[in-house]
Amino acid sequence: MSERSNLSNTRAAWSLSRVLLVNLLVHAAAMLAMAALLLPMMPGGGVSDVERIAALAEHPWTFRIGWWPWHACAAADVWLAVAVVRSPLLPRGPSVIALLFTLVAVLLDQAGQIRWVTGGLELAREAHASGSLGTYLDFEAGVFDLTAVTGALGYTLATVFWVLAFDEGGLLGRRGRVISALVLTVMLTVTAGPMLPAPLTLPAPLIAPGNAIGFVLLLAWFWVLADSALLRTRDPAAIHPRDVPWRAPRGGWVSRVLEFIANDRVVTALMEPLPAFAMKSRVRDVVYVNYLVPAERLLPLVPPGLTLDRLGPDGRWALFTFLTFGHRGFGLRMMGPLRRLMPDALQTNWRIHVLCPHTQHRGIHFVTNAIDHLAFALGARMFAEAMPMHWLAHAEITRRNDSLTLHLDPGTGSGPDAAGELRPRPDSAWEGAWAEVWPTRGAFLGYCVPQHRALSSQPWRARVTRQEIHLGIRCEDCVDYEGEVRSRAAEAIAGDERPLTFVAPEVDFSFESEHHDPSE
Repeated sequence: MSERSNLSNTRAAWSLSRVLLVNLLVHAAAMLAMAALLLPMMPGGGVSDVERIAALAEHPWTFRIGWWPWHACAAADVWLAVAVVRSPLLPRGPSVIALLFTLVAVLLDQAGQIRWVTGGLELAREAHASGSLGTYLDFEAGVFDLTAVTGALGYTLATVFWVLAFDEGGLLGRRGRVISALVLTVMLTVTAGPMLPAPLTLPAPLIAPGNAIGFVLLLAWFWVLADSALLRTRDPAAIHPRDVPWRAPRGGWVSRVLEFIANDRVVTALMEPLPAFAMKSRVRDVVYVNYLVPAERLLPLVPPGLTLDRLGPDGRWALFTFLTFGHRGFGLRMMGPLRRLMPDALQTNWRIHVLCPHTQHRGIHFVTNAIDHLAFALGARMFAEAMPMHWLAHAEITRRNDSLTLHLDPGTGSGPDAAGELRPRPDSAWEGAWAEVWPTRGAFLGYCVPQHRALSSQPWRARVTRQEIHLGIRCEDCVDYEGEVRSRAAEAIAGDERPLTFVAPEVDFSFESEHHDPSE
């Protein structure tokens, strides 16, 4: 498959996943509205007819507002039906049939709901005032049948053909087939059951709880389908550091729950639209471990939409760095002095230098990040698109006189490892490939240190995420160190290249903002 075809498919998958995510949220809101607002006024809601009609007469706007999310559900279902027909990933035949059933279901369902919140409320007021309930109950039985039975049957038949379309398009999978079977079994029972002849007719009191069970399963169905579509947004041949599985540094059921939250694509997609707030901290002992690497070795780490910043006269080299530092008072900038109450944490950032050809922005791209505090690890993982954050079992930078000990322990987790004993370098001889790329140590520091922008790409959305940061390090304050640094993670990237290490003093760090730029 060509690169252009891959890109077209990933963007089609993103369009489909977006519709599924909206349906998930809207249907969840409708279910909450049913439980919180509508249920005491609905047949089968667990209260007597007299109490229900009194509630309708006394709180008509509660009833009207409770139906608003259900009107939104109808619109979301039509959007989904149209999106399925238009998607190049899905077959046209069952998709068109699903669209037709959806349109019929919406017409019937919305007709019943609109009648209920207009003329139905007037009949309820009259029934409550007169004490004669028969006229309203006859009306209610008709509109309830129109919405909860006939209209719902139309939605269920549409779902049958959606299942066929998603299955034929390869987006259903084993989980999807299981949840689809459960959804269709329950929904066909509660929609077709009341239409069967006696004694097979489903009793009316079972319709409302059956619909509730079916709706919970429907939310799970949307979740599984959205997850499958989101998986298809990723080109398997491309590197996306946020998709590297997140593993906790220790076992146990709590870790399994955390791993689900950190790795689930739907959770991440739902969090993505939330704003990224400015953060600030005081950082100490910023240890830079730098590798000058043949550029070809780093090319597989560059995501689509960005290019590697190649160095040297012939572009032979590129710089890979992992820097590690301790946070003090790390928290939201708006917290002000209250940040002093936040726990200390030690973070490590593993990065390469990249360029966005479309915007000409230069910056760094994080290959991975890790921190030794769970709340910060999950927070960054969920909210920071450009930061593929992992959780370390233990991390420390220990200073003994002028010497430093660096230790990054991922435990059994997915964070990077490193260990080193570092001491001040007695001389600053500048030689080898380093001198080939930068004429002086100062020129190297001027390239490596003032990096105030992180870039990552989302080709399925035709955009580059740009995070503006500030790390107030002055090049003249950096002190060269030497010593052995051992790291399996760094060796996997840099091979047997020997690092050049320096340390910066205590400075202010801030995460300023996150922006999205077009990538083409």
